[in-house]
Amino acid sequence: MGCQNYDDQFDDLNAQISALKTQVDGLQAISAQVASLSGTISGLQTGVNAAQAAANAANSAASNIDFSAINTSLAALQAEIESVKDALASAATADEVAALSDELEAIDLSLADLLASSNVYSTSVTVNSAASLESALALGNKLNVLNASLTIDLSSVSSPDYTKVQQVIDNVITVNGNVVYKSHANSGTEVIFTNLASARDISVKQSGGYQFPALTAAENVTLDESYTALITTISLPNLASVTSIGGGTIGSQDADELNFSSATTMNLGSLPFSHIADYDFVLKKGGDLNISSLSSKKFFWSIQKL
Repeated sequence: MGCQNYDDQFDDLNAQISALKTQVDGLQAISAQVASLSGTISGLQTGVNAAQAAANAANSAASNIDFSAINTSLAALQAEIESVKDALASAATADEVAALSDELEAIDLSLADLLASSNVYSTSVTVNSAASLESALALGNKLNVLNASLTIDLSSVSSPDYTKVQQVIDNVITVNGNVVYKSHANSGTEVIFTNLASARDISVKQSGGYQFPALTAAENVTLDESYTALITTISLPNLASVTSIGGGTIGSQDADELNFSSATTMNLGSLPFSHIADYDFVLKKGGDLNISSLSSKKFFWSIQKL
């Protein structure tokens, strides 16, 4: 009889442990979603403001977009996200965690509805020829806020005009979809994602370097290592919200390393330590590595200068 009681107690304890783990995992997942969605909305606000400024400078109505109304709605959604973030601190049951998850999903749907109804540019843009490059260039400031995906694949384009490619990229501020960029072989011509503030997944393959000076939020970032010997600069100094960042190749990310043995600069100064565990940073001997927001107290990384 006594043994049976012990068995029941152990079963009950295991059930409690399992329930607690589920709750903790749920809270961690929601916390990551909050950071990602907050970053997306912040990036959209940046893009909307830039598009409005460009329209004002050109004395244009910029189609029929009501920038003020969009910004008001984005601010309201950001306030809802902050409310979810505050509620995370006191969530004590699985039901409360599930309710917060549902609330986040509703905010995400509201964001999609807002963009779909606001006349922002919502058609995916693909550049894979001289003609499609001209078409993308003609969109001009419409690309400031792109409620779709951007794909620039120059791998099969003979002698692409990188000046025009850079002009297209400079027009892109926030993308509520994925960004994919592939250069023409190891051309040695580097494009800089000068104004890109936020996107969903970002995958880039080029030589020369990877520079995203304005990027603050993304989900999964892949910096292709195919031309490692030619890549000297890795710079994402303001990236503060990200699910994963790694090297490898497009479609096969190494989520636990950035291996760029020729890089003399690797700036990830805002990268939050909560996204890094057992991580390898590889750069050239004597190179400058900035990971000042990481914490050695909770996570491990190795720095290799080759």
